[in-house]
Amino acid sequence: KSVMTSQTAAAGGDSEQFTEDDFVCPISQEVMRDPVILVADGHTYERSSLEQWFATCDAEDQQWRSPLTGAPVEEKRAGLVPNHTLRGIIESAVARNPAWRLRAEADAARSATRAPALVATAPVTTPASVDCKRVQGGCEEGGAKGGHA
Repeated sequence: KSVMTSQTAAAGGDSEQFTEDDFVCPISQEVMRDPVILVADGHTYERSSLEQWFATCDAEDQQWRSPLTGAPVEEKRAGLVPNHTLRGIIESAVARNPAWRLRAEADAARSATRAPALVATAPVTTPASVDCKRVQGGCEEGGAKGGHA
């Protein structure tokens, strides 16, 4: 895995290391472009992937739950907070690291080709998408702690 060292003002200028995993949505496994914090669990996700997760839960008439912890989500979309700090770190890393730039571009292209299907149908069955019932625990039983099937 690629490692990037970043100076963080919040840490008094100390170096902090990030790996690709820090920039990847736990749902889509793609580099995040619009990271948001889900207030219900405190984890960061790509906005479009999290909205797809919730749309799938809605289509299956299931309660919204955190994809990682299974915690009930009561706030719905009002419970999403933009993660501006992480977005800036990702943008900086992608701009400076050719390997991450290529991955981010490939992920964005993959997402763009999938986007119309995400809006038009649920549940979505593309390989990187999340189907609540296919995921360990799913919406019905409490979250996707183990990732996708």
